[in-house]
Parts: sequence; C-alpha cells; structure tokens
Amino acid sequence: MEHMSINTHPEIVPPVLYVPVDERADGELGFSLAHMFDQTTVLLAYTSLDRLLDGLGATQRWGVLETKRLPEVQEQTNFDKIEIDRYIEPDARERKAQ
Repeated sequence: MEHMSINTHPEIVPPVLYVPVDERADGELGFSLAHMFDQTTVLLAYTSLDRLLDGLGATQRWGVLETKRLPEVQEQTNFDKIEIDRYIEPDARERKAQ
C-alpha cells in the first residue's frame, strides 16, 4: 500500500466520510459499492478526500456522507459491511453504482 497514507488513528471516526459515487442508469448519482470475491457488498468510505483519491484514483467521483446517516444508507443499499480507507488496486477499481 505504498500509494496511500496510513491512518494513524483508526479508532476515531469523523463526523463525515468521503464515499465514491457514480451515475446511475436514470442519470442520478448513487453510492458506488464494491463487490468482493466472497460475494459481499462493501461500502467504501474514506476519512479524508486525499485518502479516497489515493485509494480509488483521481478520477473517482465522490460525495460527503454524514457518519450518523450510515444506518440509513445501509438500509437503502443493503451493503454487507463498510471498509474505511481501503486501497483498491487500479485494475480492480471498476464498481457498480447503486
């Protein structure tokens, strides 16, 4: 993970997270979920914008999500888990919008 800074305080969750978004078929923006090899669906979230860009690439669209809204987003998107500040290898960055 030489391409991304290290989170030195993983126990602290900020009031907002940066999340990847993509355009849906209807033209609206939606959360971009990661689909893992083990069939789990993951909401990737980042504690800062630079971490999102390091972890997903400079062209990734993004939005800001209040941390307190995570239960609502989980209900809407049915993600299985959330991963914070995860680096995704460039060849594995294709995601499906929700």
